[in-house]
Amino acid sequence: MGDQSRNAEKVELTGMALRISKMNLKIDDIVLKVKRLLNEGSFKKNAERMQFLAKINSKRKDRAADLIEIAMNTVKYEGVEDENGRFTINNENLLRDWITPDSRMGFIRGNYLDVYAIAILLFLALSGSFGYALWKIARYSYNKFRSRNKNYRKDLKQKGE
Repeated sequence: MGDQSRNAEKVELTGMALRISKMNLKIDDIVLKVKRLLNEGSFKKNAERMQFLAKINSKRKDRAADLIEIAMNTVKYEGVEDENGRFTINNENLLRDWITPDSRMGFIRGNYLDVYAIAILLFLALSGSFGYALWKIARYSYNKFRSRNKNYRKDLKQKGE
């Protein structure tokens, strides 16, 4: 329903789940996928990694202990074992989650100035159009009332003579 297929795809891309097609649903397929989920260690490892990321993102990001914990767990979950059995990781990717997107954008896009400018222009255009339409309607109504009033006065003068 709604966004469930998108959520299923996201969870599958993180390596924590397998998708089941509801159009081609077979018992054998379900049993096979459940066995894979229970037996393969990669699903558990990816679920633990995502659990850790969720815990870190739920805390305040200005605590130094969080940075240390992130560095340790990043090596644990995303590191590669070398020949000595120790984990190594690419240091350029170590804290990439902490780099905000606005640092990779220009000043205008990073501060949403383009969005604000378009919103202001739309507001001015719509309010100007609305004001112009009201002015035209008021002017038309005034002229109509004025001409009707002049005709009425002329009729009264003619009847009085």
